[in-house]
Amino acid sequence: MNLDQLQRVWDAQRQSPLYALDESALLQLVQGRNAASERRAITRYRWEIALGLACGLLMLVVAALLAFAPDRSGWLAGWIRTEVGRWEVPALLVAGAIWFYFAAYLRRARHTLAQAGETFDADLRGEIQRSLARLEFQISHARSVVLRGLVPVWVAAGLWVVVLFRLVDSPPAGYLLLATLWAAAFVQQTRAQLEAIDTRYAPERRELQSLQRQLAEESR
Repeated sequence: MNLDQLQRVWDAQRQSPLYALDESALLQLVQGRNAASERRAITRYRWEIALGLACGLLMLVVAALLAFAPDRSGWLAGWIRTEVGRWEVPALLVAGAIWFYFAAYLRRARHTLAQAGETFDADLRGEIQRSLARLEFQISHARSVVLRGLVPVWVAAGLWVVVLFRLVDSPPAGYLLLATLWAAAFVQQTRAQLEAIDTRYAPERRELQSLQRQLAEESR
């Protein structure tokens, strides 16, 4: 039974002695949804933080090899087709710093999400407020992550691929293909972030706000 169904049952029975049972069932449902939503968010943050750290470390390792031992690193020498210039190593260092920034940004977001519901009571009203507080943060994060997260990450990824194409002496058509795919992927990721607000977070917020209003009316 989902939240809409429980609300309908509650609406039909809230004047009867079964009201307390309805509220208890709603409390269990909201608590379960809170716990499941938090687990999904924390798991997603962990994977994204791990990705940021791994990519940042990769950028630094490759930059160090290019700077100090490009000819003695067999796996590098195997695919480098041109001389390492002055800008490739700094570009990789910048890309690495961006990836580490991205990991730190998400770690802070994970911490803020965990704190968003710590100050509310464990009853039904408190659980609804906890859900709404976390939803408000997730909506705010989905909007801000485009400029604060996705744009820097795509810049870092673009630097990595441009350096790679430069070292393997890719033809101009390769750069054109890269730019096209890069732009398409960025648009798709940005759209997915913004659509999540309308398709997932906003409907759930309206649902909880409706239930919160009904609780307020019942307490009068």
